[in-house]
Amino acid sequence: MSDASTPLSPETGEFGSLLYAPEFEAAPHPLHPQALLPPGSPSLLPKKILENRPAIAMQGTPQSLGSPGSCEAQSFGYGLGSYTAARKPDGSIKWDASLPENQVSAAFLYNFQQHRQGVTCGKGSLAIPYLDFLIAGGSPSAQEIPYYPNCEYLENLTLAPQFPNMERFCLGSLAGFSIEKDPDAALELIKELIANGLAVAFTGSVLLGYARAPQFTHGIICETEIIPGSGHGQLVVGYDDMIGPRDNLGALLIQNSFGTAWPPAHSGSAAPRGMAYWSYATFKKTQSSGATAFPRDDGPLTGSILKNSTGPGGCIKRAFQWAAPADGGVYLVLDVQFSQPLKLENVTVTEPGTGTSLSGNYGHSFANGYLYFERTDGHQFMAGDYGVTFAATNLGGGASLEYTGTVSVGPAGAGAPPAEALSATTEVIDTVGGAATIVVR
Repeated sequence: MSDASTPLSPETGEFGSLLYAPEFEAAPHPLHPQALLPPGSPSLLPKKILENRPAIAMQGTPQSLGSPGSCEAQSFGYGLGSYTAARKPDGSIKWDASLPENQVSAAFLYNFQQHRQGVTCGKGSLAIPYLDFLIAGGSPSAQEIPYYPNCEYLENLTLAPQFPNMERFCLGSLAGFSIEKDPDAALELIKELIANGLAVAFTGSVLLGYARAPQFTHGIICETEIIPGSGHGQLVVGYDDMIGPRDNLGALLIQNSFGTAWPPAHSGSAAPRGMAYWSYATFKKTQSSGATAFPRDDGPLTGSILKNSTGPGGCIKRAFQWAAPADGGVYLVLDVQFSQPLKLENVTVTEPGTGTSLSGNYGHSFANGYLYFERTDGHQFMAGDYGVTFAATNLGGGASLEYTGTVSVGPAGAGAPPAEALSATTEVIDTVGGAATIVVR
């Protein structure tokens, strides 16, 4: 798994993931789903399978299943993008994601990203840019620009189609995370996301024999041997704690892009065609990074309306504190919505009573979702009225935008650590995992 400063094409050239960990490390990090649930919400069920999924994709041909290396476009763009765009903010179904007219065009996204990276068809691609692109402008549908595993066809697609309905596939925001740095925590996070209706795209090494002869034990894949230098992106659409052999119970349901004739007939797979159950142990040992996405909110702006001289309108729908369990940090969370997507550069909040400011970076396209500061010094934030400033960039022309407002934040609740005013040395982490900047007045 690569942690180099610059991405490299996969050595095999067969599947298409660059395994470039820094793009996930620099992405907004997911807030634990428990933070957004009412207190006392039930714990995880032992099994959850997502419904209303996009159809199984075929990124290659029966003779060359992984070619021409479009797996990140299939998993992060088509798979995660189509699934998320088909959901309303409350989790209900917006439309049938199995139909081509309701699916993101993997062909368009792959061609666009290859041109942006300056590489030709067949080379691997990054992953996060597919989600960033969908937040910023959406995509043509798979019906308008279908996918064919042919480089001559893919390279000759237009890069700027004038389709009127591209905004149908706009997403709200994204979150990325490392799997390999803490596999146990990543697995639990993925299960929590799935349990709350969010799909997870991921990327990592390719299991030996995965394309032609994947090995199943009691219906699930338990192998951990990989193809050196390989990389492949796929989609997690479920989990089951009780499937598999007694000494290796539990598996994630993986949606692949090798068509519905995969895995081979009579392979022993317990999953629907085009999918496979991976044991938790297999997933944790072999995969690198993951990401999820949140549906676009086109509803009216509510809550604390933000002031701005130019650009789309914005609001803070809700602001609150959440104390993570098991001696975790305390989070100051802002649920934010803009009427149109923009590139959100950073956010600054001003502490009530002291005037001390706390600034954090973001650096990605954003329409709606959460931003947060995590305090790790054993204290919660001060309750009261916070001043808030967002610095952003207009996606259309690149003009700088500024939004200001005030929002009321209550205490973190029973059992949370005591509140204390920020100091210049207080340990605070921003949404992208960096150290927040504190300016004491």
